[in-house]
Amino acid sequence: MAENDDTRVLEPQSLIAPDILVPENAAADDTDLVAGVIDFVNWAVDHASLVSGEIAPEAFWAYHADYYLAQVNNGGHGQFAHNSRMGEQTLDNCRKGLVAMGATDYVGIFDDFMAIMNGDVARAKAIQDGSGFGNVDPEIKELDRRFFALKTMTALSAAWLRGLPNLRPLPADRLNAEREAVIARNPLRTAREDYVRRDKERHAATDPIQIAARTTCAQEGITFERVNAGFPVPGGISWGLQTSAGLRMLAIGNSGATLRAEGSLRGQYFYETKTEYPVAVGDGALRRTLMTASARDVRARIRAATRDANTVSPAASPETVLAEFLEPALAAFWGAFTSPSKRINSAIISPYIGTNASRVSYVPRAASPLLAASDPHSLLRLILANALWDSVVVSEALADSMLEDTDAAGALLANLGAAAAVAATSLRVLDADRIRALSLLAPEDLIREQCNVRFQLVEIGRWWFTFVPSAIATFSKMQFPRSSRFSWLYVDVCGRNTRRLDTDLRPLVLNGITNALIYFDREYPALSASQMASTYGTGLRHFLFRFAASKQQVAAWVGVVSALRTMIASGQPFEEAAIFILTPHAAKVRTREKLVGAATVLDGETIARQAFVFLKHGQRATLQQTP
Repeated sequence: MAENDDTRVLEPQSLIAPDILVPENAAADDTDLVAGVIDFVNWAVDHASLVSGEIAPEAFWAYHADYYLAQVNNGGHGQFAHNSRMGEQTLDNCRKGLVAMGATDYVGIFDDFMAIMNGDVARAKAIQDGSGFGNVDPEIKELDRRFFALKTMTALSAAWLRGLPNLRPLPADRLNAEREAVIARNPLRTAREDYVRRDKERHAATDPIQIAARTTCAQEGITFERVNAGFPVPGGISWGLQTSAGLRMLAIGNSGATLRAEGSLRGQYFYETKTEYPVAVGDGALRRTLMTASARDVRARIRAATRDANTVSPAASPETVLAEFLEPALAAFWGAFTSPSKRINSAIISPYIGTNASRVSYVPRAASPLLAASDPHSLLRLILANALWDSVVVSEALADSMLEDTDAAGALLANLGAAAAVAATSLRVLDADRIRALSLLAPEDLIREQCNVRFQLVEIGRWWFTFVPSAIATFSKMQFPRSSRFSWLYVDVCGRNTRRLDTDLRPLVLNGITNALIYFDREYPALSASQMASTYGTGLRHFLFRFAASKQQVAAWVGVVSALRTMIASGQPFEEAAIFILTPHAAKVRTREKLVGAATVLDGETIARQAFVFLKHGQRATLQQTP
């Protein structure tokens, strides 16, 4: 049979299974009887390869009425609308079943539901796309309430089924014999099985979910087996996958998918839609070559590419290349990191705006000597470290009482600052020349690299929100000695407290960041535990020296943190806030520095817009506000 005609095998022949065959021991119990009919329909379709029109219609009515019950009970009418895809046959069978069993109250609810879905198209789409999650339509919510108040469908269905003349409860041996006889009466069974097999293969080859599942599972070295249920998440849908290594979750958005195991990133796949199926964005081949190429070779490739393109325009500066490359990744991080609370935005932005300028010197702008000026991404790392640390100010895990003992509070803040610095320096990004080479020679690989940076930032943010409560919980269980009344001995007490907490927290940081970013070890050189440990130690020394060298100094530091917490908790959070990496020209700042940043706070109208400059002083890197 020609492939374009093979759907003819799905056309119904005649009534092949006029009787509803169920186990004899299922007939007495209502739930067992309905389940027996459901099992019969599944067997008839999946094993006997029968289609609608070849099976007793009452069996399908009961099947889809029970499907309606199960879906609404699990997630409301929104889930039923989404999972049923509002299929005509499903809806028709469902209503016929409800009417046949005399479920009048259910019929009324179902008809009201259909009236809504057949009304405003945009509203119906929102209900179906929402799948029962988020802001549920008020009328749908009321239908759900009415539905949940009823508890009679299974009993009504069972009573109706028992009265059907074609219901045949049979002992096991006769049940098997009757089922085999049904199979024998279907001459199209083999052709239909072949069609289903080929249709599954065609679907698997073009289905975005299965393509993404196979690709990401292969990255982890496991085998994808099947797709389970899915549910909406911000920006897409998360699907449960059965794999050779157990359950995995696959989150699919508009142009990418991520595979996770218990929250840990295991694979990622970026694609664009071509005709009817997704195509991977870039293959990463040139990117992998550039990773190990010498700087001289990279520059030679750039010269050759610009010569071949016959370009006469001057090449963009490294700073412009980095700024343009990092902008979407930083914007994505900012959105994901601040989405749990607008107050996080307020905490990060507050030290930059003019009304709080006097506090800047006390808020640890988290890592000045840790981010060497030789690192081409120092500004990005500095902003990231600052954002992580500043979010602690509004952490729900941090109780105000924990800041009352400044001796202990200083130790906690110093360790959190060191942890933020380690996280920021763990971000792996290509240098400007390699980024420029990708943009010229393999633009799709450039997109992959931007995605790599974006997801690293997101994973760092995800880890941070789990680490901070753990760190504070560890801190709250420890007993710290009181400081000496002699101020010249205070630094010894503060240092001792800091090192005690360091013993417990440093392993959490090193292991946590390594596990959070382990996926990216396939894309970059693996993280160095010794380097991260060294950064942590340097961070502690920096914070002790700059913010806790005396009792008065640490008291002022902790006091500013307390004041910021009070100010943010009592005030209205900023509606929007962001920090960008820019070139001086874009920020309209007159400076000899090559990279700057801009902080913008919006609340109906612009409250503050300031630029801060990345200053290089040997091995020190700080942020300085400019008007």
